[in-house]
Amino acid sequence: NYQLKHYEYCDYLLTQTKGTTKNIFEKESQILATTVAIPNGVDLDKYHPVTPNGKSVLRNKLNIAEDKFVILFPSHLKISRGTNYIYDWIRETRKLIPNALFVVTGKNFLSERGNSKALLNSLNEFNNCIWLQGVPHDEMVKWYQVSDIALIPSLWPEGMSMASIEAMASGLPVIATNHGAFKDYIFHQYNGWLCSPENIFHEGLAALQKLNSDTNLLRNLSENALSYARNRLSRERSLSNFKAFFDKRLIDI
Repeated sequence: NYQLKHYEYCDYLLTQTKGTTKNIFEKESQILATTVAIPNGVDLDKYHPVTPNGKSVLRNKLNIAEDKFVILFPSHLKISRGTNYIYDWIRETRKLIPNALFVVTGKNFLSERGNSKALLNSLNEFNNCIWLQGVPHDEMVKWYQVSDIALIPSLWPEGMSMASIEAMASGLPVIATNHGAFKDYIFHQYNGWLCSPENIFHEGLAALQKLNSDTNLLRNLSENALSYARNRLSRERSLSNFKAFFDKRLIDI
């Protein structure tokens, strides 16, 4: 147990961000392994935005009105992914943001009770949401491209979420919880919006309202999300870093 706790069995400890490494050092009294941070990478040839005209054409094919503010939840329905908040936001935005449309792409892993049951009912009955009940990964590209923002209010400290960097590469700012690895590559009101864990509902709702009403801010965050993904999060860069690691060229990472 002592050896496992202090990572004495390994020579190298690979993490996805430097913030994750820092968090490990803060929780453990010592880390004896050499620590190396290599972020995930996204396929920029596959995940990218389309032109405004291309977005309009794609929305028309998917029966999404041009004036809709499309909020993508690219995750399965699990309590740990913040589904209680999704339900509350869907309910509240019916009056506060009449043009909002939530698109939920994941499968259901919820029990039918309490807010979980209410969410499932709303996804089937409310006119401000679409539940696709499980989109194959290869088909997610078009849903990123027709959306305006991505919403990932995880309640547990995630690693480097692939959905979040796929969204950024598609030019979407990500509204996420300010813990885990999110805070290492999503910067508040620069390329996304971070909500404090203790106040997710109000801060998330404020973010939705602000980004819907302030087109300049939305455009700036979108451009910065795309630029950050292209400059820092390409799959080629990640693979190059892993090659350098296995070649013992740590200085090149």
